[in-house]
Amino acid sequence: MKNHTKYWKTIKVTYLFTTCAIFFLALFFAPSFSKLESEGENWFSVSLNGQPVGSCGDLDLIDELIADARRRLASESGELVYIPVEVTAEGREALFGQVEGLIASGRVRAAWTPGYGCAAEGVFKMCLGN
Repeated sequence: MKNHTKYWKTIKVTYLFTTCAIFFLALFFAPSFSKLESEGENWFSVSLNGQPVGSCGDLDLIDELIADARRRLASESGELVYIPVEVTAEGREALFGQVEGLIASGRVRAAWTPGYGCAAEGVFKMCLGN
């Protein structure tokens, strides 16, 4: 014989009602969620003269940064400076490109996305190591 509290029927009905309500809300709001679509190459690994220097999410920003570096070099010396530069940007599709870049650079020591265990699980996993 199972040991039940005197409220077990109320708990069971409440559980079923809550489950049905969540299911109804999921059906109601499910069409508003968009599917993950491929956007093509959205994260670029940048190499300067064959040496990897970083990663970026925008090709135009890479060109702006190179132009800015040339302006700084020209302003520091009074003479004309010619530096042959070969910039290579290898693109790939990355879902979390900026996060991957921060982890690769060492600026993020531990990363976690919330799931079943919420914040307590995240803190525990980060304490154990990434």
